[in-house]
Amino acid sequence: MRLRRERLARVRTMMREHELDALLLFVPLTTQRYATDSRNMFGYFLRNSSRYIYVPAEGPVILFEYPGSAHVSTWLETIDEARTSKVVFAAVNGRDHTVAEPFAQEIVSAARGPLYQADDGRRVGMDRCFHLLALALEREGVAVVDAMNLLLHTRRLKTRDEIACLAQSMTAAETAVWRVQQRLQPGVSETELFAEMYHALIEGGGEFIETRLLTWGLKTTAESTKPESGGCAPVNCSRSIPTASAVTAITPIFPAPSSVARVGRASTSARSSAWRTSRSATMPSSCARA
Repeated sequence: MRLRRERLARVRTMMREHELDALLLFVPLTTQRYATDSRNMFGYFLRNSSRYIYVPAEGPVILFEYPGSAHVSTWLETIDEARTSKVVFAAVNGRDHTVAEPFAQEIVSAARGPLYQADDGRRVGMDRCFHLLALALEREGVAVVDAMNLLLHTRRLKTRDEIACLAQSMTAAETAVWRVQQRLQPGVSETELFAEMYHALIEGGGEFIETRLLTWGLKTTAESTKPESGGCAPVNCSRSIPTASAVTAITPIFPAPSSVARVGRASTSARSSAWRTSRSATMPSSCARA
């Protein structure tokens, strides 16, 4: 609870500093998750941004959700109200132009208090600006502001709870890398190794892998850096865990097959064991796995 409360407070502090009356958040991880910890159908809404959250500088936070899914987030103290999204189906049936005006009218109606009290104009920040929706808001007298960089800047400083979550995230990532190391043997396919990593990450509380890159060979490098050893298998795995809501990018380099059995396991196991031992004392409740 403290983690979510502090993040929402930081978002609202940023809004006051930049004179934003409200925010409309469409991006599932970078902004929606950070501001409210609300998530649903992550992969679907990455490509179909029709789930949005209205965050006012003051007043109730409203989630505009996919039909029948409000119960996923209404238990969160950061979500005060849930409504059905106006654009959830229009985005996939070619009727965007028919929902833009109702969308804008509902946003202005929901935000009537803080927006209409502003003396220097009504300003709404959007993290992902859709042309038709932005134009509809402007027709309602709202100035639309690109707020993505402002939100990313807000995330730059980490709280104690966020640092604990990042430590848990890295433990899950290191464990997944070790699991891949154990599967390295003649004849194993890249798909099998990738499946092993994905399995371990999900098992460790992860949510998704953003990049798929797994190659093998004497001249293979990670991030165009020449490895010190001979053959190697770099894995570029950008991933996030539900509790951290932050992308952890790792690019480990595995040594040649002859030495795989001798490296990694002891140090990774020791770090994981040490973290598990201290986690109960340092990890906030919002980072605990169910």
